[in-house]
Amino acid sequence: MIGVPNRSTAFYAGLVVALATAGCQNQPVQPPPRWVPDSVPFGQLSAQDRSAAPPVAVRLSVEFKLLRVELPAGAVSNSDKLWNHLDEEAVGSDKALLLQRNGFRVGLGQPGDWAAVEAILRASQPALSKGRTIRLHGAEPLSIEDGMAARDQTIFYYRSDGTLVGQSIAKSRNVLRVDHHLDPQAPNAVALRVTPEIRQRDLGLRVLRTPTGLRKLPAYEGLILNELSFGLRVGPGCFVLIAAGPRASQPALIGRQFMSCQGEQERYEFVYVIWPRLIRTEFRPA
Repeated sequence: MIGVPNRSTAFYAGLVVALATAGCQNQPVQPPPRWVPDSVPFGQLSAQDRSAAPPVAVRLSVEFKLLRVELPAGAVSNSDKLWNHLDEEAVGSDKALLLQRNGFRVGLGQPGDWAAVEAILRASQPALSKGRTIRLHGAEPLSIEDGMAARDQTIFYYRSDGTLVGQSIAKSRNVLRVDHHLDPQAPNAVALRVTPEIRQRDLGLRVLRTPTGLRKLPAYEGLILNELSFGLRVGPGCFVLIAAGPRASQPALIGRQFMSCQGEQERYEFVYVIWPRLIRTEFRPA
């Protein structure tokens, strides 16, 4: 025979259920697992596979797109129309003045400025226009040669203190060496350092002192004009334009020797346009 519980029995039964329920509610609630961004979603790998998989590393390289244009002398060096679209102060005001005094002119262009710059170059009736793309790995520098045969040269240049010095170098070529490195303050930009060099015989790889420290680089007999080197930071899509300046008409001045040549009937000046692009490649180390 099943008895009917009295009111006191029902009360104590309800009290036990309430205490049991309250006890469950007072237990600390476990927070959901924190989601951490990863190159592979968590659901695609088990815990064992995640611990065994090597971390993803990033290899950085720099790709240079180069354009060389040869124009009649004075088309760019004596025209300010082109330079209204470029920032010549990007190399520093003192360095810009020193470069112009030596027959060089350098400017930094934004991505939106290239259409106007290209139109001006086309309207100047270039005698030659050619481009190429080069990808460099590590600290290897880019060398831009003037394309002329080795010859005997006597070059004069102004130093930062205003003095004019000269030097004769036999059987030599003129080169713009472009070093590149990454700037922690601008991880998406490429920091460039351009140095004029007059090269003779190749001496092979040697440890050389550069503005960014000691590096193993190709060495040459000749003259490295560190005093005329310039650096600037180039953001994504931006470009550097190097051309002859107004004083490139002075005989034997370094800007004339580096940025112009004598044709069969007239003299031509060079324009170099450089687009550096940072490339990130993910890989898993062995």
